Amino acid sequence: MDLDDGWCFAWLAGAGDLDRASALRRCRWAYRSVVPVRFLDGEPSVQARVEGFAAEWTRPGRAAVTFDFQSRSPLAVRVSFAHPGRWCAVGTTMRHVEDPDLATLSLGGLDERTSDRVMRQVVLHGFGHVLGMVHEWSLADSSMLCTDVLIEELRQTPHRWSPEVIARHMLEPLAAGETQHAPRRRSIMTCPIPARWLRGQSAVLMGHDLSAHDKDLASEWYP
Repeated sequence: MDLDDGWCFAWLAGAGDLDRASALRRCRWAYRSVVPVRFLDGEPSVQARVEGFAAEWTRPGRAAVTFDFQSRSPLAVRVSFAHPGRWCAVGTTMRHVEDPDLATLSLGGLDERTSDRVMRQVVLHGFGHVLGMVHEWSLADSSMLCTDVLIEELRQTPHRWSPEVIARHMLEPLAAGETQHAPRRRSIMTCPIPARWLRGQSAVLMGHDLSAHDKDLASEWYP
């Protein structure tokens, strides 16, 4: 499994000393929000495909928000394809990334050659983070992970995470009270985890489409 194939880093920007449960509750968008989105770069044809796949989150019966991809707001979700790797500031915490030229959602590696299947996977996953959702494995038992292997690989290009960041975001699972549900392997918010990171378990594959649970959760959070 290639670590670049769907792996991403999601964080609560500007959370500081705020406990994660409070930060997660506060990172959702307001009722019936128009979520501003701005592309920093990328070919128009790729941007159009991103818009189309992201809109799957906002179909009737799902999240009752609107993604405004024509926004010029300095507080917009800022999308870039120019950087290696993928990352996203979760929900409204992206407002704490104040430099208007810095991406808050990196979709590195997507271009005109990317298949619709991969494009859909990556875009739906990224915009799930935009809506405030975290990785499903955040509720996993970290004892199932081969910690030394995981840390060594995530410190390499393109990730270059520090051991402290890895411990915070990968090895310190969210408590049950910090999220609305138990982890589900079929969710689009599942990141791929290679078998070499796991103790006696098969690899975890990335979700390829919105699961029934993803749709229900979007509707519950954004009625």
